[in-house]
Amino acid sequence: MRPGSRWNGEAANPIAAAIYGAVVSLVLCCAISYVLTCVRLGVVSDHASWGSKRSLMLTGLNLYACQHVPLVGSGIPPGSDQHIRAFITLPLTLWAVIPAVALVVGGWVCARCRVDAGRWGMTVSALLVGVIYAGVLTGLAGVVSAKFRYTAVPAVGGFELSPPDIEFRPSVAGSVAYGLLFGVAFSYLGALPAMRSSADTYVRGKWWACTKSVVVVVVLLQLAMCGGVLGWFAARSGSGTADELAQPEAAGILPTVVGVGYGLLHGAQLSASATPVLMPSEAYSMRIMLYRGVEIYDRGKVDRKPASPWVCIGAAVAALAMVAIGRLAVKLGSRDGSLPTALRLTVVHSACLAVTTMLCGAAWGIAGQSWAFIGLRFDPWMLIEVACVFLLTLAGAHWANRRYAGRLAGFPSV
Repeated sequence: MRPGSRWNGEAANPIAAAIYGAVVSLVLCCAISYVLTCVRLGVVSDHASWGSKRSLMLTGLNLYACQHVPLVGSGIPPGSDQHIRAFITLPLTLWAVIPAVALVVGGWVCARCRVDAGRWGMTVSALLVGVIYAGVLTGLAGVVSAKFRYTAVPAVGGFELSPPDIEFRPSVAGSVAYGLLFGVAFSYLGALPAMRSSADTYVRGKWWACTKSVVVVVVLLQLAMCGGVLGWFAARSGSGTADELAQPEAAGILPTVVGVGYGLLHGAQLSASATPVLMPSEAYSMRIMLYRGVEIYDRGKVDRKPASPWVCIGAAVAALAMVAIGRLAVKLGSRDGSLPTALRLTVVHSACLAVTTMLCGAAWGIAGQSWAFIGLRFDPWMLIEVACVFLLTLAGAHWANRRYAGRLAGFPSV
């Protein structure tokens, strides 16, 4: 097997190319994570010197944590005679760019080795890069373990996530699920530029046009929301009323903040709950539903607050974004009819929203003592949102298709 084929003009062996791309991805991931760990800028951090075994273990733990893989720990804390088990799942943060960039590079390298195999040969090998990457993460999950004291999640309202002084290791099931999610998605994205570099191997598809339109509009909308959050932070800091959430380190959870906001716009509910196992009467939970208000359960009492009248502005922005997605999909090449385009856009957007809901959440707890969760959860209103997305993207696609109606020569390339 050979990793490359530039000298003889033949496509590389698919397995060799995939292994080559996976190795490149893993080396980049570990190198970047190692540097950030040693300067205490990782998702989880603690005192670790350069070149020590502890720094290597924290590097691995950071690599899992930045991909939303749950960390589970067990042991006896110093000064205690009680064996405890704990778990921590951290929300998606800016540090997720580490595996994303590394996998994009690995997918591109693999696809370049398979240029002469055609579009499908390049795609399959790039997807295999993600599978191998997830397999390596799963295999190492039982080896990586470390203690840590700090996380990238800042204190909010005086509450700080402080893990107990025990060894944590990544969950095997989480390594499989999130390793595949990150590996397959970003290695495929890395292969796309290589496919497009040759007109003979790349053909733009309608599903890809719809996916690109969803991603472009959703990213632009979330960037606008990110700017609004940063402006809010700056205003609070200038007014002298800033709390811990308005500190600079809060930028690390901006992807989670805007992801939660986007999920709320599309009917998801933000749920937060804390339950002392030994005192269930002290349980606290809160559900925020953008279009129905807030429900707070505290010590058996229920407090309900109606939705804000300003929610209409958010709904209007989300509706305009869906219309824009429909128009953009047609312009990018999905021109076999407004109805098929709308169906594809609905499927792609629902998948995007499901991934956002899955990644924007945090959970932690100690077995037999307490547990807490904050993140997005499914709400029946999301089914209504799916219907609205279909209708609005259908309107946007129909609007754009009118530009090309009556052209006897067919649709022009865009």
